[in-house]
Amino acid sequence: MPKPRKDPYRERPCQLCTLRFKPTTKHPKNADEQKFCCEPHRKEFWKQGKLPMRKLELRLEKKLEKRMREIAREEV
Repeated sequence: MPKPRKDPYRERPCQLCTLRFKPTTKHPKNADEQKFCCEPHRKEFWKQGKLPMRKLELRLEKKLEKRMREIAREEV
C-alpha cells in the first residue's frame, strides 16, 4: 500500500516570523517548498544572514534559563 501523501497546502510556520500561513501557489510542488508567508519575509530572512526567529528565541531562552539558575544559586 502506498503511503498517504502530506497535503502540500497544509498550514506551516514562516521561517522568519513563525506565524502560520497557507501556501498560495497553484502548483503543489511549489506549495510544498514555500517556507515564507510573504515575499518581504523571504528577502529579510536572507538579508539577515539566514538566522531565523526560532533560533534567536531558543538562544534567548537558554541564556535566560542559565541566568535564572545563577540567581537562584546565589540566593540559596
